[in-house]
Amino acid sequence: MGYLSIADRTDSFFIPCVALIGPGYARETGDRAKSLGAEKAL
Repeated sequence: MGYLSIADRTDSFFIPCVALIGPGYARETGDRAKSLGAEKAL
């Protein structure tokens, strides 16, 4: 089994397209989570 050097390795990650920031957005997080299909908080 061969190993790739760090220079030959490719990784990826996902960044969400919406970031809620600023005063008052904490009130909207529940509704936003429900619209994405969430049923329970962490």
